[in-house]
Amino acid sequence: MWRITTFAFLAALFTASAGAQDLSGLQAGAKLKIDRAGKPTVEGVLLDVSTDSVRLRTITGSWTVPRAEFTRVRVSRGGEGRGRSALRKGGIGALGGIVVGAALGLADGDDPAGGWFSMTGPEKAALGGTVLGTIGLIVGSVIGAATPTERWEPVPLP
Repeated sequence: MWRITTFAFLAALFTASAGAQDLSGLQAGAKLKIDRAGKPTVEGVLLDVSTDSVRLRTITGSWTVPRAEFTRVRVSRGGEGRGRSALRKGGIGALGGIVVGAALGLADGDDPAGGWFSMTGPEKAALGGTVLGTIGLIVGSVIGAATPTERWEPVPLP
């Protein structure tokens, strides 16, 4: 078992580092975020890389950022479209709603018999899970469609 765990760890480590590249390996046109010590993060499209700076095209124009200011650099690996983001976040919302609704229904327990409307705990759990799951699906989908996400991968600094 120990050997399998060690092998899996090493495989994951080498797989993760195989995709990493330094600044000189980035192609012009790559989307970057550069965090700087004590200054705002700069986000833009890579124009060129020199030995002492990086030039980016941002929404406000062209910026040259000295490498001495870098604290962290990340490159975009693409983003989710609105549809995919809506599906993923809608699924998360639905799952959360189902779990909470079912837990609340079970926690409330059975209604006393003899009333004009009585439900058992499992029936309440099913109803609560359905109602809150539907609400979670709708809310999560709207949030996901409104806020698509982008995946950022760190770039090793020299």
